[in-house]
Amino acid sequence: MTIIIWDHRAGLLGADKMSTQSDLVRRVTKIRRIRDHLCAAAGDWDLAQEMFKWFEDGANPAEAPPCIRHKDDWVAFIAVTPDKRVLKYEKSPLPMDFTESAVHDGWYIFGSGRDFAIGAMAAGADIYTALDITARYNVGCGMGHDVLSLHE
Repeated sequence: MTIIIWDHRAGLLGADKMSTQSDLVRRVTKIRRIRDHLCAAAGDWDLAQEMFKWFEDGANPAEAPPCIRHKDDWVAFIAVTPDKRVLKYEKSPLPMDFTESAVHDGWYIFGSGRDFAIGAMAAGADIYTALDITARYNVGCGMGHDVLSLHE
């Protein structure tokens, strides 16, 4: 359960901090700067770590973690390039390019809280407000948020 927002106009990537493990709630950081890219992961937290490491090591398709191809495990991983291309990995070591969607809408949003965040951003909220609104109304998102700037 996650909300990840790429604010294309502002060059900001944000995510909530909530992770669950059985009946426990944990605080984690779902976004990182890796090789001049802004990266975020949603899904199984242990497998997300594999995706962060794989991307850090160069994202060679031949060395992709098994979770990319496994149907029972799930991780969605986004990498925003220095020139604002939006690349998303889910069930393949080759990314889907959602740059056109991000340019058109002004953002790219995914995770269980996406509907709340899309509504907030469409109504003119900034990324911080959209993250707060999503955490307020989506039971799977919360515990604060992190935001990184592409231009830092």
